[in-house]
Amino acid sequence: MTDQKFIAALVAGSAIAIGGLVWGAFTFGSAPRSSHAAEAAALVPPGQLDALSRQIQALDSRLATMTGAPTAPGLLSATHTPAEPTEGEILVKWVDSNVPLDPASTTWSMAPITSVALQPQNQAVPMIDQATVTQVRVQAITNGRQIGWRVAWPDPAPNRLVDAARFCDAVAVQLPLKANAAYTMGASGFPVQILHWKALWQQDLDSHFQDVEDLYPNYWTDLYWFASGKFPYHVPESFVRPESRDWFIAYRAGNPMANIDRVASAEELTAEGFGSLTHQPDSVTVARGAWTNGEWAVVFVRPMETVDPDDFQFAPGTRDTVAFAVWDGAASNVGARKQHSQWIVFEVQK
Repeated sequence: MTDQKFIAALVAGSAIAIGGLVWGAFTFGSAPRSSHAAEAAALVPPGQLDALSRQIQALDSRLATMTGAPTAPGLLSATHTPAEPTEGEILVKWVDSNVPLDPASTTWSMAPITSVALQPQNQAVPMIDQATVTQVRVQAITNGRQIGWRVAWPDPAPNRLVDAARFCDAVAVQLPLKANAAYTMGASGFPVQILHWKALWQQDLDSHFQDVEDLYPNYWTDLYWFASGKFPYHVPESFVRPESRDWFIAYRAGNPMANIDRVASAEELTAEGFGSLTHQPDSVTVARGAWTNGEWAVVFVRPMETVDPDDFQFAPGTRDTVAFAVWDGAASNVGARKQHSQWIVFEVQK
């Protein structure tokens, strides 16, 4: 066989293999292939890796463009980390300092900005017809020990409190825990992890626990059983006696949304599709959001690696996907009523 025929056969075979990957991506809810190293390496028999890498580079790049999937590490670019992000991708910039939690820190100016388009969630009830936030601006940095994501979007007025038919602003970062996880909160057997921040929780930390008097300053109550002090019986300061908390039914039931001793403005969750969202009790993510000059900016910071099997694990050189969602309180966004992105490729700089 001539060299030309041999190369042609390799390219043809590669095209068939990649065609199978495309079919697999669409089989799993049209989700792009997430580049987890062990799973990606299993796609290519040992001994053929280098040869296939040289022959299918153009085809794999085209596939990534078509599906939004990253080039799998170990196949094409295991040691290549660009100084600047590829257009439409997020570069997690290396910094020789702590990852700042403050959205206004000048350290964030070192990270390139990637604009990520958002679309209305219209696949599951309740849904929205039109997105009121059409894009977010994303930056990411790492120092090898921590990783931080900064997500910003325009909002003419902040919404920090909740009540009947009143909702707060919020944002989430989503990461796949298994290849082929759908960007729509994963699917059965294909979980995702979600980092979720709420403006209400930020207000709890920045000011005080948001209670009835913050919504209705003229309300009155004669008594809270076993509470200390006097009206208006601030939470949690007036409820230090264990028996006084027995009347907080959701709190006593262990509902994480009713945590009156909140110390973080973000939570970690996992999901395997709509309706499966599950709170992670041991969260290592911290977050801080600030609204200034008509814009929200929220920072999530967490360790690169953890011992929790339900956490996404980062490493220098990691190339995978991430998605974002925003809830606009002024537009009555809550729960499934949100705008979200599809998977966006990111790469952690070495």
